[in-house]
Amino acid sequence: MYPGAFLFRKLLPGMLESERRRIMEFVTGVKKKETLELSELLEEGRIGTEVKVKGAIHTIRDMGTIAFIILRKREGLVQCVYEENISKFDLKDVKEADTVEVTGVLAESAKAPNGIEIRLGELKILSEPAEPMPLPIAKWKLNTSLEAKLNYRPISLRNIRERAKFRIQEGIVRGFRDFLYKEGFTEIHTPKIGAKSAEGGANLFRLEYFHRPAILQQSPQFYKQMMVGVFDRVFETAPVFRAEKHNTKRHLNEYTSLDFEMGYIDGFEDIMAMETGFLQYTMELLKKEYARELQILNIEVPKTDNIPAVRFDEIKRLVSEKYDRKIKNPFDLEPEEETLISRYAKEEWDADFVFVTHYPSKKRPFYAMDDPEDARFTLSFDLLFKGLEITTGGQRIHDYNMMVQKIEDRGMTQEGMEQYLDTFKHGMPPHGGLGIGLERLTMYLQGVESVYDLKWNKNVTYGHIYHQNEVEQSKHNFEASNPEMLLRHFNDFEGQCKAMLEQNLPWPAYDYCLKCSHTFNLLDARGAISITERAGYIGRVRALAAGVAKLYVAQREELGYPMLNTEAR
Repeated sequence: MYPGAFLFRKLLPGMLESERRRIMEFVTGVKKKETLELSELLEEGRIGTEVKVKGAIHTIRDMGTIAFIILRKREGLVQCVYEENISKFDLKDVKEADTVEVTGVLAESAKAPNGIEIRLGELKILSEPAEPMPLPIAKWKLNTSLEAKLNYRPISLRNIRERAKFRIQEGIVRGFRDFLYKEGFTEIHTPKIGAKSAEGGANLFRLEYFHRPAILQQSPQFYKQMMVGVFDRVFETAPVFRAEKHNTKRHLNEYTSLDFEMGYIDGFEDIMAMETGFLQYTMELLKKEYARELQILNIEVPKTDNIPAVRFDEIKRLVSEKYDRKIKNPFDLEPEEETLISRYAKEEWDADFVFVTHYPSKKRPFYAMDDPEDARFTLSFDLLFKGLEITTGGQRIHDYNMMVQKIEDRGMTQEGMEQYLDTFKHGMPPHGGLGIGLERLTMYLQGVESVYDLKWNKNVTYGHIYHQNEVEQSKHNFEASNPEMLLRHFNDFEGQCKAMLEQNLPWPAYDYCLKCSHTFNLLDARGAISITERAGYIGRVRALAAGVAKLYVAQREELGYPMLNTEAR
């Protein structure tokens, strides 16, 4: 016993309750907070009561005697109203990105987000940013480059639309988990460093693992199958790694795969039926629990009530005939074919998804079950959505001798697969499963791939109206324009802009400044100016713009800033 412990134990019973609490307290569970979340603010009976809320200041709109302070919460935005001589704090002390605690009276407001606002009494600053925001996150659309979004990813995701995309992704994963738990699946967590790939091929991330060669797993396939012998039905949501080209819409080096494997199946159709059930459950979950995000992103939930299933060779023939396209590769689907298959399914069956079954054996891994009626094909499938494969699945080989024979037939080695194959030695049920690319499904659920697919009206797209214009203007800008003429025009427009500035005519000067800017863009696209010259041309346009701005400000001052004149309002 440490010195003084005996005395402490003698004194403890005689201490006051308050003294004992300073020494020791019990933690009894989640604490009930005084501050409210958005969903709690929307509860019936809150209007007209005093509420306390914590959040980050998303934006401030100062209107003079009043100001709108928009708080960003995990569930959305909350509008707060500052009123001069009523609110008990100085608006000048508050800035964007402050985290604050506000107190005020909750009121209805038809124009406010979610139809409510807080009439502010007090505001306490909890923390302040050290630097201004690098991105305009308060804008509805974050119109900045992809590079900027990625460089400042934790910041760009504070934008409401950007954040909503990840909420939709959360909903898909949640639907996957909830549905499979309901169907009796067990969640597993498999190693991501292994000795052997489940998929084969050369697109592997190789590494040294304690002085031995290893790879990052392309798939949890081996482990899933092994655990079917334990739990009958298993699933996992986890990253997988593919060392393949990723500068396309179809590939990521690291993505999240939604995998499940189920035993005692009657055929691969059971797998497709289970995925259909997952999609139906998840789409309903999104409509119910993520309606706000669906509205923000303008997402129309796809149909999942009836998903057609058609053989690989048959759908290739149908698409070839309908769209007059020659079949180039009889053993795989080309990207254009996937697009046409989805189009065919929509036109012929009004289906947003389509299963393509019985893929050729040579394009499937060794563990895929061959069709007993025709060994050239497998009992497998892909699920296509909006022209892109989002799922690959099928029935697996469960017989040990059949598995070993197929490995041998393909000229493969068993090295690194010993534990996997040993599992089959001791008996495995008929089974199958699939893997869903989470990012692909999320991406295509959230909107259109191309601006030309945007709806102009019910029957006409943006592409119908503007595609040919874009084609011809691009040809002009990059190939057909006259560089010598453009150079003359730039100099003429620049000279005229300067002349208008000298005559104190800011609006005509502004017009010619814009013409200079447009002509520079055409020269740049045509390759008519060098990299060195480019900087000089940009400087010339900027000088014109600065001159216009200075003259405009001087003109408004001379006129007495008429828009600030209360009588003129």
